[in-house]
Amino acid sequence: MFTISRYFTVNTGVRQGSILSPSLFTVFINLLIVKLRESGDGCIVNNQYVGCIVYADDINILSCTIHGLQNMLNTCYEIAANLKLVFNCNKSKCIAFSSDCKLEMSYNVS
Repeated sequence: MFTISRYFTVNTGVRQGSILSPSLFTVFINLLIVKLRESGDGCIVNNQYVGCIVYADDINILSCTIHGLQNMLNTCYEIAANLKLVFNCNKSKCIAFSSDCKLEMSYNVS
């Protein structure tokens, strides 16, 4: 037995589970990956760019420096703004590893 929901419209984006969703996401996210790679920031391992790792709709950006990470975040912001995409700041995290870094990190959600 199954139930059909009432009709509703989708005003932005694509509906969850749509067969078009993965293809559209791939087109948009590819631009972000290319721009991050071209920026010169991010990590290189065995001559392979690993500055951003994408799985489904999760994006991890990796940099060897705090300055490089900020540049990458700025690139993400610019690309998202141009494509009318929104990152969910409430689900975003930032972590830094260093033996001598005493930097406090904070962010503002508006």
